[in-house]
Amino acid sequence: MSKAWQDFLTSEGFERIESATKLSDEDSNDDPDDDPYRSKYKSREIYLELQEKLKHLFEGDEENKDYRIINAVLNLKLAINYIDTEELSTGEEKILKCVDDLEKFKLENNVVNVYQHLLNNLGILWSARRDYDKALKFLKDAEQQYLRFKEECGSAPKSLQEYLEKPWDEDKIEHKRNLEFEKTYTLTLYYMAQVYAKLNEKELSAEYCQITLERQLEWNTYEPMEWALCAATLSQYFISTDDYTLARHCLACAEFIYQEAIDKESPDSSEEAKEKLKQGKADIERCWIKYWISFDRVI
Repeated sequence: MSKAWQDFLTSEGFERIESATKLSDEDSNDDPDDDPYRSKYKSREIYLELQEKLKHLFEGDEENKDYRIINAVLNLKLAINYIDTEELSTGEEKILKCVDDLEKFKLENNVVNVYQHLLNNLGILWSARRDYDKALKFLKDAEQQYLRFKEECGSAPKSLQEYLEKPWDEDKIEHKRNLEFEKTYTLTLYYMAQVYAKLNEKELSAEYCQITLERQLEWNTYEPMEWALCAATLSQYFISTDDYTLARHCLACAEFIYQEAIDKESPDSSEEAKEKLKQGKADIERCWIKYWISFDRVI
């Protein structure tokens, strides 16, 4: 039985998942205004068909751990799809079903990263509903999930992506697993920074934002323009607490990484991309002006 579902994924399933991902992440950007979720709905159909096929292959053995994990991964993809199409209740139901199915395995090597993603997405869901206290609860659970696994196990766990793609090269698998695990945790911290800001917990928001930026640099998982603007924005918090050393450090880092964005700019970049870079430079310069005005007042 196990070979049957593995053969199905290798021969057909992974390719169909790739098609569903493309529909959702790329093709949907070109959907017409009068049918904005056309590609999202097509993507949903593929995931539902894959679920039915796997259910048939595991018929009579639905408690099989492999089935529960793979089904949970597909349910998560479906949940994100429902949330994207503003069907939040259905999305929530699917994620909670995944959490329930995987609860007793949540710290196992082949489940922990999947479970991280489930908790992160529950945090995102409740943020969208503006229930920031509830969002924070799920994100704190995700944070503890990571910390507990690191303390008790330490090794790089199997990534959620491995359930959606053809097998990774053996010589790269350890590095890729570790990168995905750490990247998922960095997202947890990023979401916590946003939620703390919504709760007006400025100090905690700044703390988690700073950790996020440091980790993105450490693991090379950042987009230069976005990183630079976040660092510049963080400087404003340190200005408000009269910590001008850290504020200046943030702004200097913002300028340095902004230059990286400039260096990576292609001659064929769209006018929109070029304008975004100009706007980013102006935003960082405004932060510097605020820094100097505030600094001059205290010297």
